[in-house]
Amino acid sequence: ILKLKLLGRLNKMGRKEPLVLKGIPLFLYVGGMIGALIGVGRMVDNKFERLERRRLEQIAQTAEVQEAPQVQGIAQQVLQDIENYEVVEVAPVEAEVVEETKPKYSAEELEETRNILYAESANQPRQSRRLIGKVILNRVAHKRYPNTIKGVIYQPYAFSCINDSKNPNWKQATGKSARNEYEERVFGKCGQDAKQVLDGKKEGIKREDEIIAYHDTSISIDKLRSWETKAEKRKADYWKSLEEVYRTDRLIFYAPKAKNSSK
Repeated sequence: ILKLKLLGRLNKMGRKEPLVLKGIPLFLYVGGMIGALIGVGRMVDNKFERLERRRLEQIAQTAEVQEAPQVQGIAQQVLQDIENYEVVEVAPVEAEVVEETKPKYSAEELEETRNILYAESANQPRQSRRLIGKVILNRVAHKRYPNTIKGVIYQPYAFSCINDSKNPNWKQATGKSARNEYEERVFGKCGQDAKQVLDGKKEGIKREDEIIAYHDTSISIDKLRSWETKAEKRKADYWKSLEEVYRTDRLIFYAPKAKNSSK
């Protein structure tokens, strides 16, 4: 910096010849001054470094003196904890064995329920299919009907589709007749619906656990309750003992008449 300032002044003075101070060329004089300044700077840096090191050592010594009692107290506490430490034996924990919950129905009952749902309601909405499945289970629990799924399904005249030669669904359900791709998908959904019914799925309708009969909306209940022969009278009395509890666009479901019902 000093050299630059001197050169700047020389330029302002417009001197062309080398400047000589007392017989010494200017560049030698300036070079000596720069060397001296560098030496002084190094001396100052060394002195500052020694002072800083000394200050840090004093801080470290002070910290050791102040914190030594705390460190010693912590060490004593740790030793005391080790002496008072008791080894407690922990009994091994046995893994809890969770038994797989088995369905309350057999594979055969699932298959039979699927087949009758397909034969009776392949073209019905899925809720209607499940409600027909619910009718089967409610009949199993009712004293008027057989107490097994198979017994209810094969009870004479219970499901006309089984003996109806014009209805191909039962043959398709039981594998006696082939199913096309669409029918195969419907058959699979009937299996899903059957499983949901047997697993206890609820549809949330009125008196769902009591419905034991149903018929198509195209059939007149008055006609079902009328009779001309003794055989028809028995059937008529059966329908007279029931009352409508739920209706869809295509099916009507019935439960036994309540004691205070006048229908």
